[in-house]
Amino acid sequence: MLRPSHKARRVRRASAGLGAGRRQAAIILGIAAKMRDGAGSGALDLELLARQTLGDRELEADLLELFELQALRLWPVISGPGDATARSDAAHTLKGGAAAIGAREVMRIAGELEVALGRDGEVPAGLLSSLDQALQATCSAIAAWRRAG
Repeated sequence: MLRPSHKARRVRRASAGLGAGRRQAAIILGIAAKMRDGAGSGALDLELLARQTLGDRELEADLLELFELQALRLWPVISGPGDATARSDAAHTLKGGAAAIGAREVMRIAGELEVALGRDGEVPAGLLSSLDQALQATCSAIAAWRRAG
């Protein structure tokens, strides 16, 4: 019999305790305040991340770390000279990871790369550079999120 992981049980407990939404509202207001104070940026939608994790800060940290590791693993595949199908698949995977954490610009550019590579194997000029810049901005936003505590 499969048992839910510790994190899955914690998420279930957190969602059951939201009640009238006071806790969730406090989390969202706290995130908005951090964004106003410069802890957030347009590179990362922290409100979406909080909704995705039901405000579980530890789960947010885990998702952000997984995204960073995934980006490090996928960037050489996407930007390298390899097979267009493998590169398109890697862009698709990155797009999904970016969507999960609210990295909209990374998601948009990775989606464009996925389509371009799937269509004719060619990458439009500047698109890889744009993705690199978006990834750097997202990683900077993640670092700011960590510093904000």
